[in-house]
Formats: sequence, C-alpha cells, structure tokens
Amino acid sequence: MVDMLKLQAELSEEYGLGDEDWNGIKRSAILTFTLDNGGKVKSSYMNKHVFRHRDSEKTISLGETWICSLQSMGTYYFAKGLVRIDPSFLFELKKEQMDEIGSYIWEKYRHIIEPELKAKYDEEAEKKTNQATESIRNEYEDKIAGLNEEIDKLVQRDMKNKHVIASLEEELNTVSKHAAPAPAAPAQEQAFYPYPAQPVRVSVRRDGPDSIYSESFNRSRYFVHLSYDRRTILIKAHEEGNVLCMNNRIVLEGLSAISTFGEQYDMVTEYNPRYGGIQIYL
Repeated sequence: MVDMLKLQAELSEEYGLGDEDWNGIKRSAILTFTLDNGGKVKSSYMNKHVFRHRDSEKTISLGETWICSLQSMGTYYFAKGLVRIDPSFLFELKKEQMDEIGSYIWEKYRHIIEPELKAKYDEEAEKKTNQATESIRNEYEDKIAGLNEEIDKLVQRDMKNKHVIASLEEELNTVSKHAAPAPAAPAQEQAFYPYPAQPVRVSVRRDGPDSIYSESFNRSRYFVHLSYDRRTILIKAHEEGNVLCMNNRIVLEGLSAISTFGEQYDMVTEYNPRYGGIQIYL
C-alpha cells in the first residue's frame, strides 16, 4: 500500500498544503477511469462504483490514472483527484516510492496481472520451443537427406560391383570349361614360362583405389577371378581376357568397395602354379 502519511507530507511541502486541506480526506486509492455501459466516466474500488466528484469532473479525464480521495456514499464513492499519475509524475518519484506504488498495484491487481503474465510467458515459451524444434528438425532433415543420398550412391555402386564381379565369374567359368591349351607365346611376352613348380612371390603394388601395378603384368589381357569370400583375387593372363592391361597397370572396377584404399602399398601376393596365375590376398 502507498504510505499516505509520507505522501501527504511530500505533497504538502510541494504544493504548500496545510493540515486543514487534508481534513476531508478519509480514504485514498489509485484509480484508472474508464467508461461504463451507460457512457459515464467511472472507476471501481472495493467492488463499488467510483464516480468523479463534481469538483474533479473537469480535472479527471477518461483513461487517466489518479491518486484520489474517496467520499463514501454507501453503495458507491465520489473521487476527488489529488495527483495524476503520468510520465512526469513517475519520473519525479524516488526509488522507494516507485517500489511502494509497484507493490500496491501488484497486490491489488495481482489476480489480473498474474494470469496475463503467465499467458505471455507460456506464449513466449511455446514460441521459443517451436523455433528450437523447427531448427533441430530442419538440421536433422538435412542430415537425413545427405545420408540417404550417400546410401543411394553406395547401393548403386554395390550393384555395379556385383554386376561386374558376377560377369567376370561367369566368363571365367565359361572359359574354364571350354578353353583349349593356349599356344606357347613368344618368350619376351611370358612372365612365368616355364611355370615354376612352387609358389613364387610376385611384386604387385596397389597405386590407386581401383588400380594395381606390377612389372609382371606384361600381357594385354587378363582374366580376373574374385573368391567367394572376397579375400583373394586370381589374375591370369589370357588373350581373351576381359580386363585390359596398359603400361603394367590393371584397373579393377569395384576394388575400392571390397578393400578400402588410403595410400599406395605393396600387396601380399604370390604366383600359384596350381591355378596358373597371380594370387592377391586382400
């Protein structure tokens, strides 16, 4: 509540009022004046209507807030304006006066202010939550779209690799069933003629994701066979082979999908006389 004795002392000093000027003031309140259904300017206090005293009808206007003295008329009050609360009035108030007025307004109108504050808080919290949710959803949708794109690429690449490997295996099986002994090639074109009776270490270097290099790759065509468990590759020279060799380098499409590549390295290999080709261990 406003400390009316303190306020009376301050107002008396500011406006030169004496004690007799305050004799008629029995009750005071801070009131805001609005229009009632009948078009009269009024306010309310303690659930009773408050009308402007005839001495304040020209002073108190619609929409203004005043510190008023109240004259009880039984079921209603007449209000005389003491001080109009406007920006200039608030600007001149001291901090303790502002605190007192604020406490008074809060206690009196808490039932109105609190629900409005809660509604405003709930609205703002919901807005912030929706914004955060939307931001997270957009972020994850972008990530999911990127992952789906990568998955599609991997699936397409895997299908291509499977097709290539299946084609190589089919051709290798067909050739193995029908192939006649190949005529001897000129000595300068043969890497292992006559074939050694024991396995021989062969130098093969992986120099790219899908390419391998060896001085022993001195034929123009090779058959390539991938084991069922994808752990070994057999490379066998053949004039009808479906893998080309250029400058001692063979490109094996899909090798990087079977065995990852980080940098060049020497592969574990040997010439296997049983199969008549170079066996590479992945």
